[in-house]
Amino acid sequence: MAHVQRNTFGASPTLSTTALVHEVYLKLQESPDLAVSDINHFYYLATRAMRFVLTDHARRKLARKRGNAVPTETLDEHAGLDTDGRHAEQVLEINEVIDQLGQIFPRMAQIVSLRFYVGLGDAEIGAALGIDERTVRRDWIKARGWMIGRLREAD
Repeated sequence: MAHVQRNTFGASPTLSTTALVHEVYLKLQESPDLAVSDINHFYYLATRAMRFVLTDHARRKLARKRGNAVPTETLDEHAGLDTDGRHAEQVLEINEVIDQLGQIFPRMAQIVSLRFYVGLGDAEIGAALGIDERTVRRDWIKARGWMIGRLREAD
């Protein structure tokens, strides 16, 4: 999952997949009462953690660009994660649009998150959510169109 995200988000070649996995692991470990009940629950938690790590990195990147950064150290900085400010803004825009989608169509937002942040295919998403693969495909097409419209409005 982390390898897919590293490539999806256009990270520098020096970014270690392991560093991203460790950052997500640390986010999951911050909750002491975390108990994973099954694979579907794990996918949900991994998606949320991956999304948080990547959007948090984008926010820090933009803050550094503007000179408003609070000094922090994270694994991604040591691993050489290097995206330009425009890319960080796009990550935050996508995150916001997924949040908007989740308020209207929660299942579609889950499908987008599992595909975008975790890198699952239609069959895997269907199994994780307990729905048919064709339903996943239809919802993905609708969600993608909805999100593209929102992103164009933002531009």
